[in-house]
Amino acid sequence: MNYMELVREGYEAMGERYLEARRSGVLELPILDRFVALVPPGGLVVDAACGAGIPVTRALAVAHRVIAADFSFGQLRLARRFVPQVGLTCQDITQLGLAAGSLDGFCCCYGIIHVPRGQHAALLRDVHRLLKEEGHALLCLGAEDLEAEEGEYQGAPMYWSHFDSQTYHAMLGRTGFRIIDSCVVPDPIDGAGGHLFVLVAKDGEQGATDGPTPTGAASPLMAPDSSIDIE
Repeated sequence: MNYMELVREGYEAMGERYLEARRSGVLELPILDRFVALVPPGGLVVDAACGAGIPVTRALAVAHRVIAADFSFGQLRLARRFVPQVGLTCQDITQLGLAAGSLDGFCCCYGIIHVPRGQHAALLRDVHRLLKEEGHALLCLGAEDLEAEEGEYQGAPMYWSHFDSQTYHAMLGRTGFRIIDSCVVPDPIDGAGGHLFVLVAKDGEQGATDGPTPTGAASPLMAPDSSIDIE
């Protein structure tokens, strides 16, 4: 079963339903404000699994240069409408084709929880690779242990997979990140369950690995409207 394709098709199918649900259920995220403040003004940030760009991409774009990445063309069309000043790229977050050491910041909210958890260690190593020294990342991860679950979400098939908070804290340390802050936040749409938000800084070399690191080909940084054809 190709779970990433199931997730992509799910977000294509739900379209603006997901956007409306996010709008009606947005919670304050002080940890996002702290991340924005830690990235140097004008710094380059990737918002991975950006969706329609509201509210996270929009918040990042106030003070930073932003590349918004998602593998759903439908979600990227919405992002073009709502945050036209950012660069857009259609990429899977597990295979981001950006150069090592190119980013001041990396943000991923509600994306990693849809990736099979056996790939999470490699994904975190790739985030480490992309960041400059002392670069920062804001990651939304699972708070409870969930090997795999399929179900319906906003009227479309969906998939979730993640470890618990303690496992992620240990994994981030092994990867070469220093944890600055972390908190468990209720789901912003239905309030059921919670998500672990972790603010980290790149802090040294990576430790022992649990598998290969993704090696997407490096691509140039994309200007608004220049990276993909999503008309």
